[in-house]
Amino acid sequence: MNRCEQTQFELTNALAEGNLHTPAELQAHLRGCATCRQAWQEMRLTWRALGALTEEEVPAKLWQTTRARVLRELEREQANAESARVGKSALVSVTLGVVFSVASVWVLGQKSDLSAFSPQVLLSMGAAWAALYAVAVLLVMRGDSEARYGIAARWVGIAGLAAMGLSLALTGSCSIGQALDYCKMSPAMRHLFAGVQSQTQYFLLGSLYSLLPLLIASAIVGIKAPRRPVVLGLMAGGVFVALTLPAILLQCGAFSVGVSLSWIFGSVVGSLVGGPVGSLAGAALYRQLRPVHTGAGAAT
Repeated sequence: MNRCEQTQFELTNALAEGNLHTPAELQAHLRGCATCRQAWQEMRLTWRALGALTEEEVPAKLWQTTRARVLRELEREQANAESARVGKSALVSVTLGVVFSVASVWVLGQKSDLSAFSPQVLLSMGAAWAALYAVAVLLVMRGDSEARYGIAARWVGIAGLAAMGLSLALTGSCSIGQALDYCKMSPAMRHLFAGVQSQTQYFLLGSLYSLLPLLIASAIVGIKAPRRPVVLGLMAGGVFVALTLPAILLQCGAFSVGVSLSWIFGSVVGSLVGGPVGSLAGAALYRQLRPVHTGAGAAT
């Protein structure tokens, strides 16, 4: 039950108790929500009209029947409005999921050879990627209420999507393959990675390519949502890992299973580190900035 549903339910209970005045604890929500405000006005008008009739004019059974009918009508309107909101959110999330998936495949196609995959496989992976994007978008659109651990799900979705965007930007400017080529050409890097197997190199670079985007994204989100930063970072890391998995699989078409698993494992480790560390940094920055904002507000 979202905030509007809860508010209208409590308003209905207030009317049932004969209270036509706006409950004090709901006044703030009504001032900011035109839908609930209109519903409250209509409920009061209906109740006043019923109350204007004398008991002789309205038999008790008819009164109870009318009251039950009004309540059912209000519940039906609320259910219809909620269904419309859910349908709109689902349509928008699926549309954006397809757009993000196509854009992501295009970015990877500029840096990786996708010819190792058949069109059917690419289409299937693209559809799976679109579904993952749609779920993340739906978290952002419908995740206003706080989850079990006191974190609004929309911040988890925002952090995961933002980190994925940064990861694609990083891959588009310098893919892991290009980074490995640089390590082979640079004398200093070649000396540093001397004797290191390719699987270990992909693990290290996979960790780095996941840690940096999620570190930045979760730090920004941590400023806006400073509560429980470690949990927020871990949840954002989980969303990010799910979104990056298709990207890793598409880039590993010509690689061995060992290299692919090393890259995936590195991505998981980088996400589990980058998410909490970034959220902790954002929460710490929020605590540093908060006294400044409070002081400025008091001065004005």
